[in-house]
Amino acid sequence: MELPNIMTLQGKTPLEAATFDPFSVSVFAVAGSSVCRLSGGQPWTAVADLREVLPDIAREKNPSYICTDGKGSLYVRAGADGDRIAWLQLPSAWRAGSDWEHVPIGGAHAQHAVHITTLQYIAPGQVCGLAYHPTDGPNGSLILAVDSRLYRLPLDQDGGQTAAPVPLAGNDTLDMVDGLGEGASFESIAGITVDGEGAVLVADLHDEADDRDDPFVVAEGAVRPSRSVVRRVRLHNGKVETLGFVDGLYRSPVVLPQGHVTLCGCDSDWVRVLGLGLEPPPLAPPEPEPAAPAPAGPPPRSLQSDMRALLLHPGSSADLLLEVAGERFPVHRSILAARCDFFRALQEAGLSDGSAAKLSFPDADPSAFKLVLEWIYTGEAAIPAALACGVAELADRYVLPELFACAGDTVLEELTPGTVVAALLWAERLGRGGLRAWGEPSLMERLRAWFLEHWREVPWSGFVALRESPALVEDLVRDAVRMQRSAKRQRTCGLGPWR
Repeated sequence: MELPNIMTLQGKTPLEAATFDPFSVSVFAVAGSSVCRLSGGQPWTAVADLREVLPDIAREKNPSYICTDGKGSLYVRAGADGDRIAWLQLPSAWRAGSDWEHVPIGGAHAQHAVHITTLQYIAPGQVCGLAYHPTDGPNGSLILAVDSRLYRLPLDQDGGQTAAPVPLAGNDTLDMVDGLGEGASFESIAGITVDGEGAVLVADLHDEADDRDDPFVVAEGAVRPSRSVVRRVRLHNGKVETLGFVDGLYRSPVVLPQGHVTLCGCDSDWVRVLGLGLEPPPLAPPEPEPAAPAPAGPPPRSLQSDMRALLLHPGSSADLLLEVAGERFPVHRSILAARCDFFRALQEAGLSDGSAAKLSFPDADPSAFKLVLEWIYTGEAAIPAALACGVAELADRYVLPELFACAGDTVLEELTPGTVVAALLWAERLGRGGLRAWGEPSLMERLRAWFLEHWREVPWSGFVALRESPALVEDLVRDAVRMQRSAKRQRTCGLGPWR
C-alpha cells in the first residue's frame, strides 16, 4: 500500500518526523530547526526554535527525530552533529481538558511558553532513532539509536535524564544479523518506535548505492538491491529478530492501531504499510490506578516466602555447609533430602550421621547453584538466559527433572540462528556425559527441530562449527530426511483416489 506523504510549513519548509502527543491532543513535527504544532483545526504553527539552545545547528543535520512521553515532554534530535537531544517541556495550559483552547499557539507568547533545554547526554555518534518507552523503569526511558547501536536512557519523574545510557543491542559491525544484545548487528538504522508489547521496532536499511561504491563488492557480483527491514528488539534481553521487509529505502516506523507498521520514503514522498499484526501502543497513557488502602497488618505469609527466607537467612538452624567454587551456602539436610534424590542418596550413604558437615562442589557455577537451591526450597526460580545452560546441567546432575524442563524451555526461548549451533554442541557434549533424555521430545530433539526449521537463517560460521561433531551432523541429516518423507506422505495421502 502506498500513500502520498507531503506536508509543508506555510508551503515552504517540509515537515518531517511528526508525532501525536496525547498530553496536548496535538501533532508535533520538525521543520528545519523549528518544532511545529497542529491543533484545534488551526494551521501548522512553529512553537519552538532549537537554535535557542543549540545555535550552531547545521542545516544538513536537521533534527529529524521527535518523540513524546505523553506527559508534557518532547524529545528531538538536534546539534550540529546530530548527537544531542533537545528536551521541550510544554506549558501546562496545553494539557488536554484544560482551558488551552483559549491560549494562542502562534506568535512570540506561545514560542516562549515552551521551555527548551538539552539533556546532558552527548551521543558517541549521530542519533538515528528516538523513542519513549513508558514501562522501562519507574519513570520510563528514552530508547536511542546511535549509529549501529541501541541504548536505554533512564528518565526522572520530570522527564529529565537521571543516569548514563545503558547498551541494549548492536555492535560496530554494519550488517543485519539477528541475535542477543551485542551479538546482534544493524546495518543502517533509520528510525525506531515502541509497540504495545514494549518491544522496540527498528527500520534497518541496506542501500544498493553503498554496494556499487565498493569495488570489491562489484567485482564479486555481490551487489544487493536496496531494502528496508523491520526488526524487533526485546527489552528484557536485547534479542533482535527480523519481522519483514520492503524493497527500497524507507524510514521512521510507526505502529498503527490495526497493528500494521508504516514506513516513510527516504528519497520519495511515499508511505509503505506492512501488515505485521503487532500489538499497537495506546494512543493515550493509562489512567493512574487508585492508591490501594494501607493494609491493616503485616502482609500475609506463604509457604514459598517462608522457605525462601529460610534459605536466605538460615541462622543457627542450618546443619550442612555447601561450598561451591569458593562460595558457601548454609542449608538444611532434611529439606535437601526430602526435595532432591541426589541429596537423599548422599544422606542414605552416611551423610546423616553428622560426620560430614561440609560438601564441596568445585566444578559448579555458584550463580546457577543458587537457582538450584531456590528451586529445591521453594519450587520455583526465575532463570535468566545467561544461566539457563548452567542450571540445566546442574538439574540433570542432581536429578531435578522439573527444573531441567524449565531451564531447557529458557534455552529454547532465547535461541537465535546465531546461537542455535552452540546450543546443539552444548547439548551434544552433555549427552556424551550421560545427559538424561527427559521429556518427550527431549531437549536435544527440540534443539535439532529448531535448527531444521531455521537452517536457512543460520550464518555460515555455524555450519563450520558443526564439524566438531560428525555424530550431530548425522543426526541432523537423519531428522531432515525423516521430516521430508513425512511431509511427502502427507501430501500423497491428501490426494486420495487421484494419486
